[in-house]
Amino acid sequence: LQAYERRVERSEYARRREEQRERNEQMKEERKERDRQRKEAQKQQEQRMAAVAAGCQLFVGGLALRCSEFDLEAHFLKYGEVTDTAVVTDKEAHLSRGFGFVTFKTKEEAQVAVKECNNREIQGLCTLHGRLKVKMAEKSKQQKEWEAKHAKRVAQR
Repeated sequence: LQAYERRVERSEYARRREEQRERNEQMKEERKERDRQRKEAQKQQEQRMAAVAAGCQLFVGGLALRCSEFDLEAHFLKYGEVTDTAVVTDKEAHLSRGFGFVTFKTKEEAQVAVKECNNREIQGLCTLHGRLKVKMAEKSKQQKEWEAKHAKRVAQR
C-alpha cells in the first residue's frame, strides 16, 4: 500500500511539474508578444516624433464622435501621401474625443491640407454644423524632450 501511495505521489508530482512547465512556457510566449508590441509602439512613436519635428503632422479638431482613423485618412489622401493617422478615443466609450492627428510625407502637403480644410464643414468628419480646426501640430513637452535627446545623439556622431 505504501509503495502504491509513493508511486501515486510521484506521478502527481510529475504531473504538477509538467503543468508548471507549460504555464512557464505560455508566460514566456506572452512576454515575448508584449515585448514585440511594445517595441512596435515605440517605433511608431519615434516616427510620429520625427514627423512633428519635421513639420509634417497636423492637429485636426472638431471631429465627430464616430469618426475613425479610416475616415480621417480617406479625406486627407486628397492632399498628399498620408503616412499615419490617429484619432484620440475615450478608453471606456471607445468614441472619438473630438480630435486627432494626420501625418503627411512632406511639409508642403501638410500646409496644403491646412489651407484647404481649416474652418471647413466636412460631412462625415465633423459634428453637425461644426467646422474642422486643422493646424500644424504643436510640440508637446514630451516632443521637446525627444528633440533635445535626439539632438544630443546627432551631436555625438
